[in-house]
Amino acid sequence: MDEAEKRVSKIESMVEEAKNRRLSREILDVEEKKRKLVIFSLGDHFFCFPGENIKEIIPTPTVSVVPGAPDFIHGIINVRGDIESVLNLHSLLALPEPTSNSGGHITMAESGGIKSGILVDRVHDVLDIEEKQIAPPLSTHGKEIKDFAVGEISLKNKNITLLDLAGIFSRILS
Repeated sequence: MDEAEKRVSKIESMVEEAKNRRLSREILDVEEKKRKLVIFSLGDHFFCFPGENIKEIIPTPTVSVVPGAPDFIHGIINVRGDIESVLNLHSLLALPEPTSNSGGHITMAESGGIKSGILVDRVHDVLDIEEKQIAPPLSTHGKEIKDFAVGEISLKNKNITLLDLAGIFSRILS
């Protein structure tokens, strides 16, 4: 290797070293893990389900009552040829039934191989929340809500309770 090649090699080595030092000093912007949440209301109470459990949101179709079913089974519906149960969270969470017959929405949910519709008064939003924004559930909830609450978020001055869908489905099967 002649003298000119040695200088070029040394310069390239110095440039590479400088580049590596600069990169090691840069602060990496690590994106926080996010969870998709479907936010809904039951009366004056706000709740959410993990987005991965909600398959679709549909306007409330005609619900057929099932004689002898528990209070938390609102009835059954036909969804594109499939007969699906519809749960009444008002009853399951010991919340007052809505006074108006606005119809609401049904969130078609699935967890642990169980699929069912869940009647909600209103779906407000579907959004991504950083996991660090999810706090432990409030201790002031009633027993029925505490049984299913797995977290709490605060959004626009409202407390929103994250519900455990697998726990809800487990309870209705027992």
